[in-house]
Amino acid sequence: MNGENMPLKICTIGCGGIANNCHGPSYTRYRDENPGTELAACCDLDGEKAAAYAVKFGFLRSYTDFTEMLNREKPGAVCVTVHENHTAKVAAEVLKMGYPMFVEKPPGKDSGETRMLIDAANAAGVINQVGYNRRHMPILCALKDMINTAISSAHAARLQFIRYDFYRVARYDEDFSDTAVHGVDAVRFIAGADYKKVRFTYQALPEYGPGVQNIYLDCVMANGVHAQLSFCPVTGAVLERATVHAEGNTWMANTPIWAEGYDKPGELLHIQNGKTVRRISGAELCPSDEVYMTNGFYNENKVFFDNVRAGRKCADDLADALNTSLIKDCITQIAEQFG
Repeated sequence: MNGENMPLKICTIGCGGIANNCHGPSYTRYRDENPGTELAACCDLDGEKAAAYAVKFGFLRSYTDFTEMLNREKPGAVCVTVHENHTAKVAAEVLKMGYPMFVEKPPGKDSGETRMLIDAANAAGVINQVGYNRRHMPILCALKDMINTAISSAHAARLQFIRYDFYRVARYDEDFSDTAVHGVDAVRFIAGADYKKVRFTYQALPEYGPGVQNIYLDCVMANGVHAQLSFCPVTGAVLERATVHAEGNTWMANTPIWAEGYDKPGELLHIQNGKTVRRISGAELCPSDEVYMTNGFYNENKVFFDNVRAGRKCADDLADALNTSLIKDCITQIAEQFG
């Protein structure tokens, strides 16, 4: 029996919106597709919410105290999907108890909390993964594969520039960094490198409330790729679009972000020397049009569970997430430069 087929007992902490809409369906699908998977228990401070979640997604038991749950269930993998304000405290305790852990983004409110979790993971020596789901979206994974093919071909193209537009409707957050980290991390994934230098520009929108603003990043990555990111939370459409240039190649990835996304089901174009050589609908890249599939939540959970079964380190672990957390700090602090 290989590692991927070993029995796996799963517990999850947090039964709120993201858990219901995205992770719960992912757990159920993974159990159904992987014999020997047990959805052992779920936990939420609200007992009724936890009980309803257990029934909805097929968990055998529910709890209101996660330490009690873990001590009783002794699972092989734990998923933490609580509110950002509580992520670091809960995740640190799970790691100290020695359980392999998946944690929703961001891994802490700032880089200090991320570093604390990195230290806890290193001390425990357990597999861990951060849920930056754009890294697992079928359309962005296909984009990444196309880029890698062009770069590694006989007539290798050099990756030059990435533009990432991140728009929302009626988001009046005083601090948009908890959401913006998705775009920040997506560019790291596409570029295959950390941020080296970033210049930040802010356009205040006081008519929408305190702290509401457009955020623009002009970046140089560690591998020399340049990038520009725009975060506009009060626009007419929910969308995320990536445009990538590598010499004679241009790719445009219009992602099917969320159920209300303007570009759903998404589209990926490859333009070479002025001609469109590939045009792929997002529907061709994903076996389902449900958000938990099109937005990569199932894929990221599958990668984590498969790695736990096989005893493999996760590429998207806490240590890897630190560079994204550092950029998040700058956005929160309204910094002008990084690096």
